[in-house]
Amino acid sequence: MLVNGIMYSILFTNVGKHCEIIQYFKSNGFRVTGTDIYQDNSIPASSCCDSYYRIPFYKDKSYAAAILDICLAEDVKLVFPLSHNDIFIIDEQRDIFRKSGVFLLLPERDILLKCMNLWERFIAFRHLSVPTPQTWLPSQISISKFDYPLYFKSIDSLSQYPNQIVKNARELNFFLSECKASVIQEIITGKEYVINILSDIRGRVVSLYPVNVNIRKTSNTRIFTLEKSNDIFRKISDIAVLFELTGPSSIKFIYNEENEKSYIISIKPGFDNSVLLTMKAGPFYAKAFKSFIKGWDILPNADDHNLNMSMFFYEKPFFYQNKNK
Repeated sequence: MLVNGIMYSILFTNVGKHCEIIQYFKSNGFRVTGTDIYQDNSIPASSCCDSYYRIPFYKDKSYAAAILDICLAEDVKLVFPLSHNDIFIIDEQRDIFRKSGVFLLLPERDILLKCMNLWERFIAFRHLSVPTPQTWLPSQISISKFDYPLYFKSIDSLSQYPNQIVKNARELNFFLSECKASVIQEIITGKEYVINILSDIRGRVVSLYPVNVNIRKTSNTRIFTLEKSNDIFRKISDIAVLFELTGPSSIKFIYNEENEKSYIISIKPGFDNSVLLTMKAGPFYAKAFKSFIKGWDILPNADDHNLNMSMFFYEKPFFYQNKNK
């Protein structure tokens, strides 16, 4: 696809159900190639892509090579994973992609490890004096001395093992026997926020979109509402600079109104679910991705997005205008 004489071609891995993200980029001048490990008739987003390829399982030795072959066949200049499953596999071939003229939009490996391993992340937060929930390894704990309830989490955020709330020592012992590579974490209560951040290749934050998250547990739904940026959000977004993140990332934090403190829960490369609201509110992500492809500097976002917007998320997002703003 030519836009003002320039072709913008991108490959998304793990397209799965990510129809809205693909449609967003296509509507903003991109030719989208998608990949996944299943036949196209079982992947909803495959019908949205301009071209779709079934590839080997991400643990297969030929996985990265298959993606590179597709990039060369489709003249793709930028690769971006839509889930975290394959980020380390692709990262191992970063230099080969680069030499072939394909830009991999991922932070370097040491940064990925620091983000995706919960214990490494906790240590990094503490080293940077970032407020975060107290976290322990199983070898550090005395089960009888805990103030319950607590979170029990796999140490690897790529694990399929779900986070659990443990209410007593008996439950904790059970989960420790089920998942050895784990951490125990204190529970912080308060208002939940996600900041969708976009950083340039030098690690400078060029846009931030704070989103308030309202979880309806009874119906398993979430309502995301865009917030206006302020000093608190900007200060928290500086953590992305300290972590040397590039491209899209998200920081999840909880604001405790009792002590007026913000606790950073996670920092991850890539798209959070709330990014759909960010994309709906304005075209900045598409502009930035075009700059990544062409190697241009990305100018900071001039707040050209619609703040008067929320998203109801239940399998499929719904957008509506706020009446009270």
